[in-house]
Formats: sequence, structure tokens, C-alpha cells
Amino acid sequence: PTGSSAPRFPTESSSSTLKKSSSIFINLLCPAQAYPAPLF
Repeated sequence: PTGSSAPRFPTESSSSTLKKSSSIFINLLCPAQAYPAPLF
């Protein structure tokens, strides 16, 4: 996805923790994904 505006983060959110077993695959999503749009 690409965005034309800067990402917005909740002001009360400073970090988050995720605990999973080392044998499990997980996907981490980035709230700032695709901003700024990459130039190729």
C-alpha cells in the first residue's frame, strides 16, 4: 500500500510487546508502511 499523507500514531502509544514461541512464524505490520512512497 502507498499513502499520500504521513502516518498518524496514537499519542498514548509508545511501544508494544509481542511474545511468541521461537518455532512460530509471525507477521509484523508497520503502521508507517509505504510512507513516504519509495522512488525506483
